[in-house]
Amino acid sequence: MADLFADMLNVVKTSERANKRECFVRRSALILLVLKLLQENNYVGDIEIVDESKGGKVKVALLSRINDCSVIKPRMSVKVTAWPEYESLYLPAPTVGLLIVSTPAGVITNRAAREKKIGGRLLAYVY
Repeated sequence: MADLFADMLNVVKTSERANKRECFVRRSALILLVLKLLQENNYVGDIEIVDESKGGKVKVALLSRINDCSVIKPRMSVKVTAWPEYESLYLPAPTVGLLIVSTPAGVITNRAAREKKIGGRLLAYVY
């Protein structure tokens, strides 16, 4: 598997479309950070690490709240003043969904980046 992050989002999206209650994804540091962001924003339920070994598995409880999610490639840099432009490009409405961004403050959402007045690199979108 070349891109574990893209694979994780694809597994979550397809499992939700199949009306499954849970799915298993491979574990990495970035995947755990993104899953915690999704959990904080009520897109997924409980997250449980099933296998602690390298490349282990994570069990994700699904809440049927994700309509679409995907990685953003190439990973574009976003300046502080450009948030509205990229939000309108990837999200269906200004208050619907979120962008997941890698910033100097860590992996956060576009809303948190706007509040902190920092830019970053786009990783994914979810709505």
